Amino acid sequence: MNKVILWDFDGTLGYREGNWEEAIFELSSDKVIKNNSNSDLIGQMLQTGFPWHQPQIYFEAQTNGDDWWTYVMPRFIEIFKALGYAQSEAIEKANQIPQQYGKLEKWKIYNDTIACLMKLQNHNWKSVLVTNNIPEFPFILKHLNVENYFDAVFVSSLIGFNKPNPLILNRYLETLPRDIKIIVVGDREESDIEFAKAILADGILVRTKGTDQTPNFSNLVELTGYLLSLNFQ
Repeated sequence: MNKVILWDFDGTLGYREGNWEEAIFELSSDKVIKNNSNSDLIGQMLQTGFPWHQPQIYFEAQTNGDDWWTYVMPRFIEIFKALGYAQSEAIEKANQIPQQYGKLEKWKIYNDTIACLMKLQNHNWKSVLVTNNIPEFPFILKHLNVENYFDAVFVSSLIGFNKPNPLILNRYLETLPRDIKIIVVGDREESDIEFAKAILADGILVRTKGTDQTPNFSNLVELTGYLLSLNFQ
């Protein structure tokens, strides 16, 4: 039987140091104190304003980098204003976010990622990356030297759909054989496990625990052992 894993990236295989919050603090160190109050403020404001907060919508006009960043820019302007910057200053800071967040040296993979991908590849598992992420993500993936482990890569900002909407796969599933086992692996119930349900696949959480009976593993070493123990008929 053919076996395919649809991987999430952020929080599953790798991460951007400090994520969006840290990028904002990096740009506002001239005025803003990094404390719990400001962290809570930024975290709350990051809960809206991105395409992945409306996964049911097809963002047809945002399948290139400039348009995607134009869409999210008002949210960053509002965040910098909330942190105490005047309108003109907030706009200037927000315009620096794409470069700051996308800095290659800020992106990392977890210590167990390469070994996991290699081992599964050697046991005839196909890996596909499906991520709600920035338009520059393919360059980040290349920088991390993991792009060759994936048979396909789907980035929401370059497709127009966001997980858990199955249309992010751009009809990829239709190209697969009928006798296939598909497993979605991620760290978020609201995007990854719901995505698995939407495509009628099994869902597994890593580095986090869910609120239902979804299988979960604390790291990719445990996950790999579990996957290799499965016996498909």
